[in-house]
This record gives sequence, structure tokens and C-alpha cells, in this order.
Amino acid sequence: MKALFICLAVILLVVAAKAVWVAVATRHHGDFESEKMDILARRDWLLSKVVTNPQKLIDEMPAIVGPQFQGEWALYSCSMLSAALVNTTIVYGEERDENIARIDSLIQIVMSPELRAYDRERWGEDPLETLDGNESHISYISHLAWMIGGYKHIGGGCKYDELYHKLCETMNRRILESPNMNLPTYPGECVYVPDMLVAIVALSVYSQQYDGKYYSAVCQWIDEAKRHWIDKDTEMLASFLPDESEGMYGETPIKGSYSALSCYYLTFVDKEFAPRAIREVEDELLAETTYHRLQGVPRQKVLAWDGHRRGSHRVQPQPDRYGFCRWKRDLFRGLGIATEAPEDRRACRNDMARQR
Repeated sequence: MKALFICLAVILLVVAAKAVWVAVATRHHGDFESEKMDILARRDWLLSKVVTNPQKLIDEMPAIVGPQFQGEWALYSCSMLSAALVNTTIVYGEERDENIARIDSLIQIVMSPELRAYDRERWGEDPLETLDGNESHISYISHLAWMIGGYKHIGGGCKYDELYHKLCETMNRRILESPNMNLPTYPGECVYVPDMLVAIVALSVYSQQYDGKYYSAVCQWIDEAKRHWIDKDTEMLASFLPDESEGMYGETPIKGSYSALSCYYLTFVDKEFAPRAIREVEDELLAETTYHRLQGVPRQKVLAWDGHRRGSHRVQPQPDRYGFCRWKRDLFRGLGIATEAPEDRRACRNDMARQR
């Protein structure tokens, strides 16, 4: 009897300890309704900033980065907000009609001449007026196609069907006709893997809506990525690839921000590859031993690529004196599980001030 009493006491102690741990660990979670209110408040704030006239949205982007990146960042703002609206519709079905209208407004912004201007300036032709052509335009048209796919997914109807079919046909054709199933975002530059992944996501969504059409290209790209585009040193998916039609670039760095974006997009297309990619990013960028090892990596390997031919620059977070913390922040922000802390914003402002 005494042994039974001791056994029960131990079990109760373990259960009590577990209950206390769960209570402490989840003390900030709140209930379903408070979480919903928080999510919708964040959504409303984003809508107030992004759903406006196209030029005002572009002007909201930091002028220091220049017109190209102002346009690109405005495009990403619309695309990511559209994806968030699709997700909130899935969770909160009563938001469906309003979110369809909101995504419609975002698509109209992305299709506007003002926002298309950044891509038109780089390629010397309009991305929507040259869909029968052979130039890449892969970043712009893939984000637009993905947004239309999300619009249809939550019941948006056939308003953009003709354009949607043409965008995906164009992407599929240009990808298959390219030397290695990759297309440059801009002429004279390398392939940015996260930009290519948006195209793969858009084609995957389309294939789910239209009986597997273009899915073979999605599978082929993922297979090529697994076999050929994994960095040998880190086992992470490459951030950059050479544009084989240009014969450009040799060794290229892995970037925390690019890796985080790639992990996010992979979750839409490959449920096995995505967790593996996330684990590799965690192992490489979050482990304390890796942080110390990174301090000995040659500067040109770790730092962001500062320049490209023809005077183009990719403006991205760099592991500067804030080092590993900034890599970790880029990862978490890219995966959508953290936001920029006030001290990070102050650090970024200080960085900009020093660069001026």
C-alpha cells in the first residue's frame, strides 16, 4: 500500500509540474477570440497602409533604396498581404466576402502602370504587354499570378481568369525554355532563388485548380533543386544561381533573409522538402557553434552581395556588427513567426545614417 501511495504521489507531482509548465509557457497565448481580435487588428493596420493608390504605396517605401526597390517592395507588400488574407479567410470564413474585395483591390494595385514601372524600366518593355515574348519578368508576373490564384481559392470567381491562364502559360513556357529551369529577375543579374520559388508556388496553385496542368514543371524544378542547388558547405538551398545564358558568377553566399523566404515558399509546394530546408536553416543560422564558426568565414562569403554588373545593387539585411542576431531575425521574420523589434528598427536607422 505504501509503495502504491508513493507511486501515485510521484504521478501527481509530475502532472502538477507539467500543468504549471504549460500554464507558464502559454500565459501570453490568450483565447481564440482574443487571438482573432489581435490578428484582425494587425490585418486592418496593414490594409490601411497598403490598400491605397499605387503611387502613394510606392512612396511609402524608403526613398533611399531607389525606384526599383520601391516598386519591388510595394509588389511584395501586396503579395504578402494577399497571402495573409487568404489564410485569415480559411480560419475565419465569415471574412470571405470582404477579403475577396480586398485582394481584388491589391491585384488592381499590382496591375497598375505605376507599380509595373519598376519592372518595365529594367527590362525595357512592359511585363503584361509582352506575355508572348521571351524576356523573363519572372518576379512581377509570378507574384501577380499567385495573388490571382489566392483570389480564386477563396471564391473570387472568374474575373481574372483570362489573365491568370496567360500568366501561368507564359511562366511555364519561359521556365521550360530556359537553360536550367531558372530565369533572372532582371537582365544582367543572377537568378534569385526566392523569386523563382514564387513562380513555382503560383504554378503549383494553378495546377491544383486546373487538374494538374503545369504540375510537371513544378515537380521538375523541385527535383532539380534537391539534386543540384543545395549549397555544399551548409546543405541549405542556394540563395543565388548563375544565369547560365550569361555565364555569370562563381561562388555565391547563402543569405539568411533569402533562405527564410525560400523556406516559406517551399511550404506551399513540397511538404517533405520544406521541413528539411527549415531544419538546415535552423542548424546553420541558429546554433551557437555556427555563430562562432561564421566569424571565421571569409567576408565575401558571409556578407550580402553588394554589387552586380551594370551598377545594380540588391538591398538586403546584412550580418554586420549585429551579426548573428540579424540573421536570426531575418529567418524568423521570413517564416512569419516574429516581427521587427524596436531595437532592430533603431539599428537599421543607425545603419542607414552611417551609409549616407
